Formats: sequence, structure tokens, C-alpha cells
Amino acid sequence: MRAQLNGKTTVEVHTEAFGDEAYAAAWLRSADGRWKALWTEPRLGSTDGHWQLYDLAKDRGETTDVSMQNPSVIQSLVNRWNTDMNNVGGVEPLRPQGYY
Repeated sequence: MRAQLNGKTTVEVHTEAFGDEAYAAAWLRSADGRWKALWTEPRLGSTDGHWQLYDLAKDRGETTDVSMQNPSVIQSLVNRWNTDMNNVGGVEPLRPQGYY
């Protein structure tokens, strides 16, 4: 990792998709590092509760949600997220009907 931090290699540190979740937010970065799917509770995130998608190659500041323009990318990342949650026994909180 030292070589990566010192700029002496261009090899990717992560070669698989990875993410995290905490405090009403979840995210997953694609294996190639280009895409990031983000879910955040409404008021802080999208008002309708959808997963947002950012193209990190063009928008490192994550300012433009491109999920509507890239439905297959966001669907694949959300599917991966759900698979990972099932594999580790993660439990999503119950939300009342009409929550969003």
C-alpha cells in the first residue's frame, strides 16, 4: 500500500466491489472504481428513497446522480449489495408503508 500512497504504482488497491453501511446510509463502489451507488435516508438523501449513482471518473465530488441514465449499472450494484447483505446476515430496518 505504501507504493500506492507514494504514487509509485498504478495498480488498483481494490479489485472487487466493496462498500459499507452505517447510520441510515449505505454505499458500494464498483470493482473497476468507476461507479458508486449510494443510499441515504430521506431528508439527507433522495426524497423518494432511491439508490443514487455517481460516475467517479467524471464526478469525484459526487454532485450529479446519474442513476436514471444508467439503470443497468445501478441495478447491478444494488443486486450486489443485496447479495452481500444476505451473505453476512445483514438486516434492513423495517420502514412503515408510505415511508417515502
